Amino acid sequence: MQCGNGSDRTQHPAELFGEHWRDWGGDFKTVPTDMNSALESAEQWHQQWKDRLRYAIAERECLDPVVIRRDDCCDLGKWLYSDGYKSYWGKPEFQDLLMHHREFHMLAGAISEIINDKQYDLATAYLSNDTQFAHASNEVSQAIRRLETAME
Repeated sequence: MQCGNGSDRTQHPAELFGEHWRDWGGDFKTVPTDMNSALESAEQWHQQWKDRLRYAIAERECLDPVVIRRDDCCDLGKWLYSDGYKSYWGKPEFQDLLMHHREFHMLAGAISEIINDKQYDLATAYLSNDTQFAHASNEVSQAIRRLETAME
């Protein structure tokens, strides 16, 4: 598949976002011990997905929809599926967050396919306010806050 910028491959994040590409998200190589601060950080990092998709539209870049659809690859997903927090799986608020996070990634993956198909105006429309994607993003943020409240 040829991308909108004429490339035959998906570029490495460093090529897309510069040498500080890891600053787009957190670093959960080790599970944070303070759950509330971990969730607050995850909420901020997760909000940057819209910026990543907009950047791909502006630069006519290819994305990897398979990876984007996975809800265990971003920092929040890594935290959700980490061994250190398996004790929260039985909490309804945790299950709610997991469900909304999964839906968000499915929609982001669908938008990334639209970007790869060079339908940039349509992808931009899907990223606007009052769309299913915007709603899903808001639901993730609210679910994070509900889990934080439940754990207080």
